[in-house]
Amino acid sequence: MRIAFIGQKGIPAKTGGVERHVEHLSKQLASQGHEVFVYARSHYTKRSCAKVGGVNIVHVPTIYTKHLDAIVHTLFATVHAVFKKYDIVHYQSIGPSFLSGLMRILAQKTVVIATFHSQDYLHKKWGWFARLSLRLAEWSTCTIPHATIVVSKTLQKYVWQAYQRKAIYIPNGAEKIGTESKEALIKEFGLEKESYILCVSRLVAHKGVHLAINAFKKLKEEGVLQKSMKLAVVGGGAFTDGYVERLKESAKKDDAIVLTGQQDGEMLHELYKNATMFVQPSESEGLSIALLEAMCYALPIVASDIEENKEIVGKNCALLFNSGNDHDLAEKMKEMLGMKGSIREKMKKSSEKNVKENYHWNKIAQKTTKIYDLLSQKKKAKTL
Repeated sequence: MRIAFIGQKGIPAKTGGVERHVEHLSKQLASQGHEVFVYARSHYTKRSCAKVGGVNIVHVPTIYTKHLDAIVHTLFATVHAVFKKYDIVHYQSIGPSFLSGLMRILAQKTVVIATFHSQDYLHKKWGWFARLSLRLAEWSTCTIPHATIVVSKTLQKYVWQAYQRKAIYIPNGAEKIGTESKEALIKEFGLEKESYILCVSRLVAHKGVHLAINAFKKLKEEGVLQKSMKLAVVGGGAFTDGYVERLKESAKKDDAIVLTGQQDGEMLHELYKNATMFVQPSESEGLSIALLEAMCYALPIVASDIEENKEIVGKNCALLFNSGNDHDLAEKMKEMLGMKGSIREKMKKSSEKNVKENYHWNKIAQKTTKIYDLLSQKKKAKTL
């Protein structure tokens, strides 16, 4: 099959769960023998990049601003895709999926699918008009494509309650980012093995990085932490310069808080591999790939108690704190640091097992391919 992905910034993934999702899924599909195309934005994927892991990269223009980047790129990608006679066009996220109807009208032989990654209008960086537009885009995502895929059971339930549409549940996946050990890499940031707490996140308000910083400072004030213990925050902003500056200002006053900026590849592998604990303080998620990755590395985890996180970690893989409450986060971090080694080990083993059994990219690609095949057969039989 000829399969195109539209809506992501591009691959190889540097930032963003959607981009990691598309990179892993597209490579898996290409390895199965499909001809796969990923539409990319030039500010994210270099124009010289034509192929990644067997996946074809298609470059179309965009207008790189907070409000126009995604929708303009999606419009150009959709128009381009109409003439390419793809068997499947797979939109990513609710904003880009707003234009899935255009694809259905102009390319009636193509199967159109949308993946609902998260309720983006809940994110604090958007103003009222953008939130209203994203609400409309959500309606499009859930009603116009031939099928809607959701990455969490929480979203699946929401789609049924809001739109009486049966969405298909196929979660995000995760795997270790590398295998080799180059511990010296983390020393670039003044970090030592098992002497830092890790938070991997985009620096946007709803991800709650400020809560992790506040909680870490509380533990320092209480004298709970060893003097060598640090907090490493890994990630960059997303049109959120004001929020990023506030985090930098907070970190500037404390040498134990390290903002590494966006990291990937070997460096991100080492940051996960050598951490003593992982903190996920997000107030809104689809299904957190960073949390799944931390589980791959068998890290002790403290996470917010939002439904999407509880869905991943269950009762045995993490300590959960009241979302938005930095005092409770500090208490749970304190509890994790003081936990008996045997209990921590049991928790870590549960995490590894959970990811392998339920969130392996190969299984996710197989499930996705089955959906593609089923819808393609229905399309050919003119029953779709």
